Amino acid sequence: MGEPQWKTSIAQALSQRVGAANRILQLTSIDASDSRRPYIRSLFFHSFISAAAKPSLPVLVAPVDIRTPKLAQLVAHPCVRLSWYIPETGEQYNISGIASILPSPTDSMYPHYAFAIRCPEANSGLQALAEEDFDWDGLRRSVYDSLEPTTQRSFASPRLPGSPVSGEEADPSDGAQTSQGDAALSNMGLLVVDPAEVEVLETREWPATRRTRFWRTREGGWGSELLV
Repeated sequence: MGEPQWKTSIAQALSQRVGAANRILQLTSIDASDSRRPYIRSLFFHSFISAAAKPSLPVLVAPVDIRTPKLAQLVAHPCVRLSWYIPETGEQYNISGIASILPSPTDSMYPHYAFAIRCPEANSGLQALAEEDFDWDGLRRSVYDSLEPTTQRSFASPRLPGSPVSGEEADPSDGAQTSQGDAALSNMGLLVVDPAEVEVLETREWPATRRTRFWRTREGGWGSELLV
C-alpha cells in the first residue's frame, strides 16, 4: 500500500505554498492532574516519516522543548487531536492519534519514553518503525540541525517554558556558544503523533465545502467516507 490520500494532500499543499505559517498546527492536550482543563498550543511541523515497508502508515514529527509542561500532560493523556489549517489552499486537517515523546538519551526519563515509542499499539506507524529498528535519536539530531539558529538557541534558554519572566534574569543569549549548543540539543526532543483518524475539510469554495474522514484499519490501510 502506498501513502494515504490525506498525507499526499498535505504534501502537495506544502510544496506549493512555502512558508513557516503553513507549517504551524494546533495541539490539544488535557491537564495531567485535572482532566477538566484542556489546553491548546501551537507546534511547528517538521515532517512525516514512515517505515520503508509501510509507507501507508506515516507518523507526524515536531520539535519540542522537553521542559514544557505539556509533556506531563501528554504522558498522562496521550490521545491527542491536531488541527492544521493551510490558508492558501483553504484546507483544514484534523488529526487524531497517540502522542509519544522522545528526549535526548541523556535525559533521565529517556528509558521510559524510549520504551513507549518502541512498544506501540499493533498495526500502527510506530510499530512498523520499531520493526525496522528506526534510529530515533538520529532523527532528533537531524531535526535540530534543520532548525534556524534563532530557533536552536531558544532551546538553550534558562527560562523554563511557561514560567514567569523576571527583569533580573540574564539574557538567554549570554554564555559560551558551545555550551549553549549542547544545552539546546539536550533540551530539544521530538513529539511524534501516530495518526489513527484524519478529517479533511476543504473550504476553498465556501460556503460549499467537502469533508472527508479517513481512519486507519486493522490491516494497516485506510478507509474513507464523505461527510456532510
